[in-house]
Amino acid sequence: MPCFMCNGNADNGIILMGKQICCLCEEEIVSTSIYSYRYFYHLERIKDLWMEYLESGKN
Repeated sequence: MPCFMCNGNADNGIILMGKQICCLCEEEIVSTSIYSYRYFYHLERIKDLWMEYLESGKN
């Protein structure tokens, strides 16, 4: 299954609201400073994930 964040291979990652996130993206998310431009990228992707989850009716 592809990673929700990077579309790479997410065989060894986490599942968040039914979507897989690869280990590399998981590590980048938890280590990114809130002052980094990458922080806002991750924030927007997680918002997208949250919206997809709410729209799916699985909540």
